[in-house]
Amino acid sequence: TYSYSGPFTISGTTVGACDDCSLRPSEDRIYEVNISCAGSYTFTTCGGASWDTYLYLRSAVCGGTSIALNDDACSLQSSVTASLAPGTYYIHVEGFSSSSQGAFNLSVSGVLDSPTIGSVSGPSSVCENETGAAYALSTSFDSYSWSVPSGASITSGAGTNNITVDFGSISGSVSVTGSNSCGSNTSSLGVTVNSLPTANAGSDVAHCSGSSSSLSASGGSSYSWSPSTGLSATNVSNPTANNTSTTTYTVTVTDGNGCTNTDDVVVTVNPTPDFTSAAVEVTCFG
Repeated sequence: TYSYSGPFTISGTTVGACDDCSLRPSEDRIYEVNISCAGSYTFTTCGGASWDTYLYLRSAVCGGTSIALNDDACSLQSSVTASLAPGTYYIHVEGFSSSSQGAFNLSVSGVLDSPTIGSVSGPSSVCENETGAAYALSTSFDSYSWSVPSGASITSGAGTNNITVDFGSISGSVSVTGSNSCGSNTSSLGVTVNSLPTANAGSDVAHCSGSSSSLSASGGSSYSWSPSTGLSATNVSNPTANNTSTTTYTVTVTDGNGCTNTDDVVVTVNPTPDFTSAAVEVTCFG
């Protein structure tokens, strides 16, 4: 029994062996090979025997499924190549005829497939300077190496399958390379970083006590004003301010991408002039 962790050679002889499986009228040797990584594997006696060999690759000893077989891939010697999933396989070294026997070197080599990797999950559209965006890879690996767009940073989870990212202003890809004993593979998710809307709460205004001012904001598709005191509405772009004292109002502007920005406007309340009556003295002549 052998476990594949890299190319190796099995040295043996069929002299004195038995005809275990009766696949051919010759003595045979059967070796169990455990494969842990998917890939293309080659079993060959080419250059490793001086007699007429015959190879069978099967899924079980003396039974199961015949995966590959070969007689004369290289003169009298044999070679089989097959794409194998992780599992246990059996390679039979046979002779072409009952008189074919001798010592051999059976070489086993493989070209491993890249490990299967899933998709990166997380938002593909974020706002400029957005924080706390979560990304994950569900496939299990021994190690993870993430990369994020320029100006962004991984704030938690580096080296694991779940990370949190704070973005800057540049779009790009959130990518992860997963590695295990079979190799590595990379998965990426393109992320668009949307610019923040240009919020404009309008120019500062003033009115007299007991009067009102009209406000007008722009830059988005929806608006939210605060504080609500003295406003006719808080979810429109142009509320009326009926405040009784000077107040700074903040409008939060949201655009079609869900990105927000804010701006302030000062509404000054001027006191109403106080007119005082004066006594008038009248002198009469005559």
